Amino acid sequence: MRNLLFIAALLVSNFAFAGQPLFGVGANMNFQMATSGREYQVATPFAIRAGYRFSFLDVIGEYSYIKSSSGTEMVSVSQSNNEFLLWGRKSFFVSRTFKPFAAAGLGSHYQVVTTKFGSQAEEDPGVFEVVGSLAAGFEVSFGSHVSWTFEGRGTEAESYSPNPLLGVASYLNVFF
Repeated sequence: MRNLLFIAALLVSNFAFAGQPLFGVGANMNFQMATSGREYQVATPFAIRAGYRFSFLDVIGEYSYIKSSSGTEMVSVSQSNNEFLLWGRKSFFVSRTFKPFAAAGLGSHYQVVTTKFGSQAEEDPGVFEVVGSLAAGFEVSFGSHVSWTFEGRGTEAESYSPNPLLGVASYLNVFF
């Protein structure tokens, strides 16, 4: 029991003293199946991240948003997608400036679809659904306060087509 308390105290001290807050801004590039089902479209949601870098793990919250529309003046469909993910990211030390990593994320997805027929609009209120994601990539540091992240990811949700949704992401990060 004494050893367990010692290990718990050591972990808490790591959380309290060995980390630094981070903020990131970037864009994702998701490869989505077109409505025809024969080709892929590229969607590029804007994303912001905020989190904390600990000595053994990064914990990052991410919000991404994209709005798209298609059709004509008479008939059109627009989609608004909001995605919230909480990431756990483990970096592997290669050098001070280059760190590969693996990450797992869990969160929710919310989509609203609006269909217009002439002057009438019908909105389908979305529902929240669970989203899971895996990613791998690398981070390049430019000093102690700025870094650039590039990652490939696969995201799984019930309404995604194809499932899983594959994509890449790039972020500029600032550490405080």
